[in-house]
Amino acid sequence: ASTFGKGKGGNLTIDAVDIQLIGTTKDNRFVSGLFASAQPNSTGDAGNLTITTNSLLVKDGAQVLASNFEEGKGGNLTIDAVDIQLIGTTKDGQIISGLLASSEANSTGDAGNLTITTNSLLAKDGAQVSASTFGKGKGGNLNIDAVDIQLIGTSKDNRFVSGLFASAQPTSTGNAGNLKVDT
Repeated sequence: ASTFGKGKGGNLTIDAVDIQLIGTTKDNRFVSGLFASAQPNSTGDAGNLTITTNSLLVKDGAQVLASNFEEGKGGNLTIDAVDIQLIGTTKDGQIISGLLASSEANSTGDAGNLTITTNSLLAKDGAQVSASTFGKGKGGNLNIDAVDIQLIGTSKDNRFVSGLFASAQPTSTGNAGNLKVDT
């Protein structure tokens, strides 16, 4: 659910027993995933991405992403799941698997918030949960309410560390959001 122009992007709402997002296209140009975004050259705000599920698996470079690339604000990413597993990167190690809310490099709009409620959250082999800004906009807040959280290891090439991040990246001028974990 994305906007490529002046209008606001739509909301994407998913209610499923089981969700599996795995890998990329053969040429690695496109990752598997769920996306709500304000794309490059757009001025509208992104919509929200809301997921309710028993089981969410994101692996081999697949992503769940709420982002903005220009003037519009990023949407909120909200996940309510019994079990969440985030595993690894693409085969070439260039793209992480993850749950991401971000304001991208050329953006001026603020990122949305990332909120997760779960019994079990596992991020391993370089997979990440991240609310970040790479541009002029503020990063969103990352709020996690989980019974159990496991953060294990790095990507095969040690380039990416599994973890929970609320950050302002080196390319940004916007402030980072807050990180709150209840477990």
